[in-house]
Amino acid sequence: PSAAHNGQFIWTLYEFTDMTGTVTVNDPTATSFNIATPGQNAKFTFTTIAGQSGVTLHVTNSASQPNLTVKVTTLDEATTLGSKTSSLATFTFTAPIASANTYKVIVDPPGRQIGTFAFTVTSP
Repeated sequence: PSAAHNGQFIWTLYEFTDMTGTVTVNDPTATSFNIATPGQNAKFTFTTIAGQSGVTLHVTNSASQPNLTVKVTTLDEATTLGSKTSSLATFTFTAPIASANTYKVIVDPPGRQIGTFAFTVTSP
């Protein structure tokens, strides 16, 4: 401020650990999880095999949270291979992969949003 002001701030601090797990490519059973703490993300790994050139994620946003971001990254999260932000209850996107390797899916609700989510990873 350009001058002295009085007032108060209300801070809310949350302690959490990001959810983690492993999913299997082409498993027809969706991986379902609940993000219950604002700021919490979910990070799941999956492994591809030789000959797979891309993966498709089928995402269910049961909470219909606006601007849910889901991305596929390298295991160290240094490179994003594909990402989509959507407010739809269900959406699909495809990410290219270069080789047989282990990758990560990151589900990142914006701001203080929480909810139940599910996804599958498929590849031809």
